[in-house]
Amino acid sequence: RTISPNILNKSEMPQSGNDRVRLATATIAGLPLKMAIIYVFLFITAFSIYNILWKNVPIMTLDSGGYIRDAQDLSDFSVDRLHARPPGYALFLAVTGSTEKPTRALFQSSLVLHFTAVWLIAVVLHALGVTGLRLTAFGFLLVLPPYTEYAAYVLSETLSEFLLVVGFSTLVLWFLRGKGFHLLLISGIATGCSALTRPTYQALALAV
Repeated sequence: RTISPNILNKSEMPQSGNDRVRLATATIAGLPLKMAIIYVFLFITAFSIYNILWKNVPIMTLDSGGYIRDAQDLSDFSVDRLHARPPGYALFLAVTGSTEKPTRALFQSSLVLHFTAVWLIAVVLHALGVTGLRLTAFGFLLVLPPYTEYAAYVLSETLSEFLLVVGFSTLVLWFLRGKGFHLLLISGIATGCSALTRPTYQALALAV
């Protein structure tokens, strides 16, 4: 029995149309594939440029010494004295090896936190219908120095930014999707951790 060439060709023909549809609708961590590639390129470029140009960071400020002392006290997993500040940022300093002096790992970790926050905001904007050039411009704008410079200081701003964005973005995504208990769980944990970074954020849970 012979098989028709037309039938054979149809059965072996790649579903190019379906492949294009799947590619167009593919997402990476909440962003369309093409937009995710653009954002990764922006982040890698900004990370590399700041690491080359900002050679003398992290920069100490008037409040930095207190955070360093708290990190030294927490580095042995015990509290030997009362702290004037909540332990969140001091623990972040200890994790990045900045108990004696701020390390380069602290600066790089702060950059990663900032870029992650930008990504999460972009995911929310995309879910709200923002696409294309506007979403690209948003990502480009927020990797510029005026919005990234706090990562260069030994201050809790970048960690606070990250925790607040995680808390609110996951809450908004849960509201938009109408499902996903894990999003509510993440939002609650991030909101609680933000209160450990800045005490004024303890009221966030009540506000939400």
